[in-house]
Amino acid sequence: MPAALSREIREKIIIKHKKGLSASVILEHFELPCIASVYNIIKLYKETGSIDHKPLNNGRKPMLTDEMLEKIERKIEEQPDITLEDLKEELSLPVCVSALCRTINNKLELPLKKRHSSRKTRTVLMLWHQEKSGLKRSQVLISQNWSLLTRAASTLE
Repeated sequence: MPAALSREIREKIIIKHKKGLSASVILEHFELPCIASVYNIIKLYKETGSIDHKPLNNGRKPMLTDEMLEKIERKIEEQPDITLEDLKEELSLPVCVSALCRTINNKLELPLKKRHSSRKTRTVLMLWHQEKSGLKRSQVLISQNWSLLTRAASTLE
């Protein structure tokens, strides 16, 4: 894509057009690569009276308006322990929870809440036993230090 024409060249194109020169003559005079650019500048001038570049409106429009962002911020100030799901439901927000989280972190620049709870035993591994003693599957629960805590198994009935 060629570079945009400077304001000076745009002005000269409009001056030549006002003098009655055709677009093809203007094209040859300025040695432009495409006649469409001449037509577009003339059309823009006739419609808006300006030769300035059109503003770029690229990208998707935000789902959350400034009013919604203010409501979110007020709600978080009122109730700092509210979850994202509750916030979404109470304010009837048209976005998913992950988009709401990004908005709160990036646009509102509010800090993340950290949950300080004790570490609990996690399910690390699922073992499938079908041949040994009729076990369908057994779940091995292992603590943080990887010591075996318990083995829960369900039998086939």
